[in-house]
Amino acid sequence: MKYQNEIVITAPIGEVYPKFCNPEHLRNWQRGLTTLEHISGNPQKEGSRTKMVYNLNGQKMELLQTIEKIVSPNEFSVIFGSEGMDNFQNNLFSENQRGDTIWVSKNEFIPLNFKMRLFMALFPSTFKKQSRQYMKNFKKYMEQNISVNSQ
Repeated sequence: MKYQNEIVITAPIGEVYPKFCNPEHLRNWQRGLTTLEHISGNPQKEGSRTKMVYNLNGQKMELLQTIEKIVSPNEFSVIFGSEGMDNFQNNLFSENQRGDTIWVSKNEFIPLNFKMRLFMALFPSTFKKQSRQYMKNFKKYMEQNISVNSQ
């Protein structure tokens, strides 16, 4: 399943991109993130791998993030691997004429087993809503300095 979301953030790309790429800021906009553990490679460089653990409504979910491509300040592409599903995510950043940042997130989810293929077929909006919510959370964090942990 492929889809993309777009959001405009009222902040310059020079402020947005570094915060987006910095793992220290993730907990401020990714609700449920409990653990980040560097696994291999140079941290925050292409090829580096990080284990990410989430607690979502009492369910533990582990992801392995691999950074595929970094083109500062315009692109940050990653692969998220989990049990039964891979997510290829290409995040593109540009500025409009007012100096606001336009963030386009292109996602491709690939189910790796029957259970996840069935889940994706029955509930495709679940993935899209979660992606959109993270984008809204990040926008709020950038524009109002409000963390999901303070809500």
